[in-house]
Amino acid sequence: MIRVSSEEELFKEIRSAHFEGRKVSIIGFGSHSHKYKENAISTQGMDHFEVKDDYVVALAGASVPKIREEASEKGLLFPGLYDGSVGGMLALNHVSPISFHYGTPKEFTVWCRAITFLGGINWKIFIGSKGKLGAISKAVMRLYQKPRRIVTLEKSYSDARDLVEDFKKGVEDRPIAVLVEYDKEFKLHMTYSNDVEYPGFSKDDGVPVVEEGDKNSYVVRTEGLKEFVELVEKTSPIYAYTVPGTGMSKVYVADEEVLKGFEYYPSDSVSEVYLKLKKLLDYKSIFE
Repeated sequence: MIRVSSEEELFKEIRSAHFEGRKVSIIGFGSHSHKYKENAISTQGMDHFEVKDDYVVALAGASVPKIREEASEKGLLFPGLYDGSVGGMLALNHVSPISFHYGTPKEFTVWCRAITFLGGINWKIFIGSKGKLGAISKAVMRLYQKPRRIVTLEKSYSDARDLVEDFKKGVEDRPIAVLVEYDKEFKLHMTYSNDVEYPGFSKDDGVPVVEEGDKNSYVVRTEGLKEFVELVEKTSPIYAYTVPGTGMSKVYVADEEVLKGFEYYPSDSVSEVYLKLKKLLDYKSIFE
């Protein structure tokens, strides 16, 4: 594994790999980093970041948890719930329950730079490309005022119609995080920064998180909650979840055939738009 500590070193390694025709994988750290290979380029040494005013400027190897901690000490919120590096979060465009209010990383990022064999390119299209177009190296991201307190309301449903109705009512009180899960039954989580009460809901502290993997899972295009319910009813997944407003759901199914008719791709792959761009930005296909 090759370790780099600057954008210059990263460019040198990528350019060398391009002209030599070598495959490379870009990795950071965290439980999601399962791509360890001899040809991996690690950005862990590119760990510098600076919290200034309402923004954070960070290199790819900067720790998301550390950014959240420093921002919190200054009364600010970094809206990424991710256990690894900035580069990994952006490469995945990692969706979390707080994406409901603050948007996905692509939305709260002002700009990001990726390194290709041509050099650095400032273009947000690299966010979500999973390192298949180039190596994300640096980004400027927005920070927000930290809520003084949070409370999460939770409720399970056997009837999806009740879920949809409660969601419509809950949105009126402007939750800062929403997660809808399906595991033999539907479950709604809504997190607020103000005191709210809904009959039939239990209360919990903190923001809900999803423990997940990529095996037998697919990302499916869903416009809203009703489309997620339709997806579940038609596919009967082992497990599924969505964050309304992000335009996507993740489902775990034993047979991919049940997804016919939906717009989807495997969780360890990328959407068609990135595969088309790869022919332009990585025509030798060195990025795995």
